[in-house]
Amino acid sequence: MQISFGILAALLSASSLVAASPTQSAGDLMLDLNSKASSALENAQAPTSRKKCTIANANVRRDWKALSKKERKAYINAVLCLRKKPSKADPSFAPGARTRYDDFVAVHINQTRTIHATGNFFTWHRYYTWAYEKALRDECDYKGTQPYWNWFETGDFATNPLFDGSETSMSGDGGFFKHNGSVSGTGLIFLPSGNGGGCIKKGPFAGATANLGPPSPGMDGMEATAKPLEYNPRCLRRDLSRYTIDKWMTLPNLYNVTLGDASRSIQIMQDEFQGRFPDRFLGLHGAGHFAIGGDSSDLYSSSNEPVFFLHHAMVDRVYWIWQALHPKQARDISGTITIGNRPPSRDALKSDPLNMGVNAAEITIDDALDTMSGSPFCYIYLVTAPTPTVYIPSTEVHCNVVSYRDDNNYWSGGSGQSIKDPSFSICRDFCLSDSEAASFRFNSSVCDCYNGTVSAVVTPDASAPWTWYDMLCGSANKLSLNIELDIHPK
Repeated sequence: MQISFGILAALLSASSLVAASPTQSAGDLMLDLNSKASSALENAQAPTSRKKCTIANANVRRDWKALSKKERKAYINAVLCLRKKPSKADPSFAPGARTRYDDFVAVHINQTRTIHATGNFFTWHRYYTWAYEKALRDECDYKGTQPYWNWFETGDFATNPLFDGSETSMSGDGGFFKHNGSVSGTGLIFLPSGNGGGCIKKGPFAGATANLGPPSPGMDGMEATAKPLEYNPRCLRRDLSRYTIDKWMTLPNLYNVTLGDASRSIQIMQDEFQGRFPDRFLGLHGAGHFAIGGDSSDLYSSSNEPVFFLHHAMVDRVYWIWQALHPKQARDISGTITIGNRPPSRDALKSDPLNMGVNAAEITIDDALDTMSGSPFCYIYLVTAPTPTVYIPSTEVHCNVVSYRDDNNYWSGGSGQSIKDPSFSICRDFCLSDSEAASFRFNSSVCDCYNGTVSAVVTPDASAPWTWYDMLCGSANKLSLNIELDIHPK
């Protein structure tokens, strides 16, 4: 999806960031951070700069929850397609690779010890995720962008649309497999078992096969292989658990790596983000992998897990935010070229190559430091927030309706000044004019602003709580709202 410049003026209005309060959630802070990052990018972009890639034409990566069911299904089908396409890898490199998906797993396995706890961790995985997204688009006719898993809004796995096991999810938990938890952080951190651990049993990836690895599984009961690039077919396994989310994906930890003490330099930030294992601190990166468990618990072959790429899109989102909020350090790198500097090695250089094998052309670390360089990247992240659950009309503004269309859906939008509260000078609402969820059309709407959120009256006898994308009604980032809405009688 691309955004027109006229819409961006409202979309990128952002509230100022303040220190995290005890009552604020990590999800709320993430909203503030993403808004501020978007605003910083817009302010830094001179009218004559970045001709190839601007905020106005950048691709937008969105939360899985913000995708319509049709969009989720399109992504799932593209992933399933890639898992059927024949491998392009040289058999002498990865004799076990059978599919294009395996080609990505093979590269990650082969380079694991030079892409984790290294100076290229963020940039390598940024390029890896982008190359995967490009393969979905170029080889499997995917029209969307790479979605992300918003860790801080996970809630109950069983009801989360990413993991609920429905046909529009990335499948649910594995079947029950009795095991003694998992270990991470070079064996220093013990993680209790969830209720799964076996083969994925429900959803589009039920019965899916992993062909490569695992050389070093963290989950108890998984058999390691000494030859991870050779053919080793087995079912894909999961052990979903909130343990790592509740323990490490917290407001203080998010604040620390984005605005707090750990955000002062790329060295401190990435070390904190990837974990301080001697201190039994797993960090945000590892917490995501071990919340999924199963095949995701193997550092080398974790990309066998299809949610890997949504997880690493979120990793990249946090890095993207850090870069936008720390412009003087945004192009800094720190670290050596071996995992944890074992064995001791030289410092990473911006001229060092990022190699993706058959999956993408080689670029340098320097090439991957900016998601809006235009070569190869041109994307941003959109803020997201929970849909308001209660419809409370209070302050009305009649919108001048305009239309916007992307590849899949029709939208309407408008702007105006609040009748009852002039402080809401831009009450902008993007409304559906053609929806899978609503079997009617409309040509106008009323935008109601209340308590910093937005709703819309769509007909005289129905109302819909719309997904909203900012802490302020006045900025109402509505472009990517979830079109699968429940229409309630008024």
